[in-house]
Amino acid sequence: MSNEKISIKNFGGMTSLEVELRQINIFIGPQASGKSITVKLLFFFKNILSDIIESISDGEDKRIFKNEQLKKFNAYFPKESCGESPFSISYYLDELIGISINRDVKGKLKLKFTKKLDDIIAHLKNIYRKAQDQNSLKEDDYFFRNHLLKQDLQKNLYLLLSKDEQKFCGRQFFIPAGRSFYANLQANIFSFLSANKTLDPFLIEFGSIYENFKHILNRRMGRILKPDNKEEKRHNEIEKIISDILKSSYQRENDKDYLIHLDKRKVNLANASSGQQEILPLLIILETLLKNRVSFGTETVTFFIEEPEAHLFPIAQNKIIKLLARLCNNEESRYQLFITTHSPYVLASFNNLLLAGNIIDKNDKNKTSKVFEHIQSSEIISIDKISAYSLSNGVCNDIIDLDSNLINAKILDSASEDISIEFDKLLDIEFDTEA
Repeated sequence: MSNEKISIKNFGGMTSLEVELRQINIFIGPQASGKSITVKLLFFFKNILSDIIESISDGEDKRIFKNEQLKKFNAYFPKESCGESPFSISYYLDELIGISINRDVKGKLKLKFTKKLDDIIAHLKNIYRKAQDQNSLKEDDYFFRNHLLKQDLQKNLYLLLSKDEQKFCGRQFFIPAGRSFYANLQANIFSFLSANKTLDPFLIEFGSIYENFKHILNRRMGRILKPDNKEEKRHNEIEKIISDILKSSYQRENDKDYLIHLDKRKVNLANASSGQQEILPLLIILETLLKNRVSFGTETVTFFIEEPEAHLFPIAQNKIIKLLARLCNNEESRYQLFITTHSPYVLASFNNLLLAGNIIDKNDKNKTSKVFEHIQSSEIISIDKISAYSLSNGVCNDIIDLDSNLINAKILDSASEDISIEFDKLLDIEFDTEA
């Protein structure tokens, strides 16, 4: 079994962190606790595996590849925000495939691979060299040959990995916080962002992703389904949940985004509520994926989602989590999720889905049927699919309670408990006749 994990020491305000990763991974904590840095590091490391294919097909040697990765690391994690002290970070797909990056006392960055990963790179380079020797005798289109070569390298990479390793190796998408930023960039998002080098690189990269997903969704919106089939029923369920969250329906006309309200108001997204602006990009991606409008084949696709709950009422937060659960239970594709959150409602929503799974595991038909009155089978999560961690004061704690197979309730209650204690003290003052 694959044992994907990351270890972080003395980086970005975190003194020591080691987490094991599963299909759904949740990081909760106060602001500036390291949640965002942790998932961005995971995005960086997991992308290295796919970047290897690009590098080899471009004819780069390993030294150049490592230098390019270190440049990317510095762009993602500038010294002014992450500090200049020595640090050590390691990512492992399992015990044999790992990547580490560290800064020594002299301030020098080093990127290292485990022996198995080095051997895989060497094997793929041999395939590349043989292909180049064969292609030197041909005069067909270079770009077409290079595309086929990348496909061949990807196929061989998968053959060199175990089935468990393959589950955690695929395409990555980072969905940053601050998604309302795109509400005023409704046309040619990527063209604008790619020309603005001062912006956060994660905002720039997501601009391209968001624009592509919008085109895919709008291109396929008119597709007619056969009546009474399961696909139509599933699509209607998805649209109902999205409408409940958005309190409107999405429509795109002449390169502009609109929200159509129940009272027929047609509101340009730039004039919509902050909650609608923030959640729409995520909803567009989820709707596209849940309706299987885009296929990733057998590869696992990883989504890193910052603050899915931002600007949303708790009931809407609950519905977002149900959509994410449906995504992970999708039979057409394999997905892995990393979620950062401040919200105890997000944890409570996941707990509901876990508890539903716990009840069903007991194989009581009567109780199972009652569960399905509240939770759809496509939304149920089993405990072996999820990890949850609390980050605070530079350290990280596992908050899965293995006795109950739920997320630890103390984490859910801690914030409200502090507020309640303060409230009780004020009540004591109000009714203290001796004050």
